Amino acid sequence: MTDAAIDMNSPARLAGKHVLVLNWRDVRHSQAGGAEQYMHEISRRWVNNGVRVTWFTGRDAGQAAEEVIDGIRILRSGGTLSIYGQAALRLLRTNGQFDAVVDCQNGIPFFSPLFVRGNIPIVQLVHHVHQDQFRTRFSPPMAAVGRFLESSGAKTVYGQRAMVAVSPSTRRELR
Repeated sequence: MTDAAIDMNSPARLAGKHVLVLNWRDVRHSQAGGAEQYMHEISRRWVNNGVRVTWFTGRDAGQAAEEVIDGIRILRSGGTLSIYGQAALRLLRTNGQFDAVVDCQNGIPFFSPLFVRGNIPIVQLVHHVHQDQFRTRFSPPMAAVGRFLESSGAKTVYGQRAMVAVSPSTRRELR
């Protein structure tokens, strides 16, 4: 299976496969928004078409470490920023257990290509570009790091792997 074979809109092509979704929040997180709803709906459709889907996501206060929602296995660990390190460790421990990875970039990507060995396809999913938002949420040095990770850092690590931009405006900003 190549990166091009991970078709977000054709779940039948993934039937019998196991897909890992990396997202900083799941649909039941107290701060979940449209990005989480979007990926949850894609995941739900995949499950309904015979795809095994596991999400690895941050854990909000009061949330269970593990839960099944609409047939999607949700594994939670870490918080808003620590989820990225937790995901790296999990990828290193579970390498080869998944047929594909969907790396949802919400400002900072998970940089999964650094931790997934072999030729497991990875798709980077981007809802919008956060360059301006980093300035409003972080100190100037941290904002600069965020802008670098989202742009140059991500382009270097993901290289020619498949990327899905969910809107034309996001696609333009990513170019």
